[in-house]
Amino acid sequence: MLRGKVFKVNIDNKIICNMFSQTLDFKTAYYAMKTTLTTIKDMAKDLNLSVCMPYNIGCGIADGEWEIVEQIIADVFDDYEVTLYRLGGLAYE
Repeated sequence: MLRGKVFKVNIDNKIICNMFSQTLDFKTAYYAMKTTLTTIKDMAKDLNLSVCMPYNIGCGIADGEWEIVEQIIADVFDDYEVTLYRLGGLAYE
């Protein structure tokens, strides 16, 4: 089972991380999201990299509740900067 794992791809001096954080029916699994985000944060800290992700990640089709996802992001990245982007621009840091 891949849930809770991170798949990393190196592209043009960037590392793109794919989070396996959904249930088998493609719904957001909050515990897996927290696990994957923690893995990403730890990797970013070790490599001194910035972290960016789409605003509303895990919501929409995956049916996650933004208030819960936003709190998970805040908890995981309480000591590390993360930037959220909306389509067409910056959401907030």
